[in-house]
Amino acid sequence: MASRVARLTQLFTPFYASGINAQLVYPATSVIVKPGELSSALMRPLQTATYEPHRSPEYLAATLAIGIMNGHPFLDGNKRT
Repeated sequence: MASRVARLTQLFTPFYASGINAQLVYPATSVIVKPGELSSALMRPLQTATYEPHRSPEYLAATLAIGIMNGHPFLDGNKRT
């Protein structure tokens, strides 16, 4: 379990999320307007994996998506990221 949590922290960085958002909103540029909300959204799967280790990878992906959709950290593409 600890190794899965460690991989999540290395993969989901604000830089990585911004790169994915940039691909989705192209030709516009990716702009992070709420960095705190982005960090919070990226930590949600980590917290879930730590305190609810029985949760599936699909559930963790859903918690990440919900965090981004609810927090609106990007100028554009929050619902598609």
